[in-house]
Amino acid sequence: FPAWRLAPLFALVGLATVLLVVFVPVVFGKPLLTHYPRPHIHVVHFGSIEFLTAVLFDIGVFLLVFGFIVTTISMFARAAERSHP
Repeated sequence: FPAWRLAPLFALVGLATVLLVVFVPVVFGKPLLTHYPRPHIHVVHFGSIEFLTAVLFDIGVFLLVFGFIVTTISMFARAAERSHP
């Protein structure tokens, strides 16, 4: 099972994550991209990484870009393979 088959799913999950981080604060009456947790509030840590909305946004952007690039490259590779059997 080739790993590049999951690339579109990575892109979709990344897009959903970015959109959630951007627009969920609007539901609560806050501006776009409001940073959570607010300053001087306890932050959850995952090892040495602080679990902030900025980190979630970065992970979402990474998944979106990675999924898009791998999907695009695999599409070009399949097209080249079909044209030169």
